[in-house]
Amino acid sequence: MKRLKEFINRVISPQNEFIIAMAVMIVFVCIVGTSYAFFTARAERKGALNIVTGNLYSFISSKDFNEEKQVVVLGQSKKEIEVEQLNVNGIEAKLNFYYSTTSEDVTVGYTKDNDPCPTREGIVLPKSGDEGDKKTYKIIIENNGEQPATITFGSNVGLSNKELTFPVDKKEVEEYIQSLDVQGLIDKANSKELDYNSANTDQKKEMFEISHPDGSTSYRYIGESPNNYVTFNDEKAGWRIIGVTNEENSSGTKEWRIKLIRADSIGKYSWDNKASGTGS
Repeated sequence: MKRLKEFINRVISPQNEFIIAMAVMIVFVCIVGTSYAFFTARAERKGALNIVTGNLYSFISSKDFNEEKQVVVLGQSKKEIEVEQLNVNGIEAKLNFYYSTTSEDVTVGYTKDNDPCPTREGIVLPKSGDEGDKKTYKIIIENNGEQPATITFGSNVGLSNKELTFPVDKKEVEEYIQSLDVQGLIDKANSKELDYNSANTDQKKEMFEISHPDGSTSYRYIGESPNNYVTFNDEKAGWRIIGVTNEENSSGTKEWRIKLIRADSIGKYSWDNKASGTGS
């Protein structure tokens, strides 16, 4: 027994105690570090799998939608709706917007009153809760057919840095362009009895009927930001309607004429830009 005590005292000396303690600490750190790395790797893999397996959601809503995100428009009529698109995910995401219709007589377009609809490539929205994570679209649906038509809206979502798929059987919502239907413009113009100051917001964006001292009548867009863009000379939305006037042609017969201006400025030109001073 005495020899055993002497042996233990020699082995567990102060120097050996330090060495043993260091060895135990190294083993402990290795075990903890390995466990943490394993746990972190599992967590990262789980998050990546959540993304890859498609746990991202697209969200569009409108008070005019039914449960299937559909809108029904009667024949020979037009309907305006507002649609909100929101990124409800916890990360930045890419979303697009599309529609399908039961009739080829239907056209769907967005106006410049609100945000433009996404292209086929989609738009990137910040995660939910950040400023700018929502877009609002004002959409006009025209049904030129005789029968009611159903329009179904939808959206795809994906990672913000990846290419987004656009369904092959869906249509992109393009900018709404008014047709150059003179009588149609006149029919929906505001009556001359309506005062501009008492008109509502939508009425102010339409044409007003104006009576002149000679007894003639014309129609003018006088609102602050009317949706009066049209296609002319093969330039899509390159022009805006000023109004409709009733003027005499070369034969002396009065006819309705549409007055247009370019939608964008062509730049600055001086009225008299010749050195001779003769003007141009």
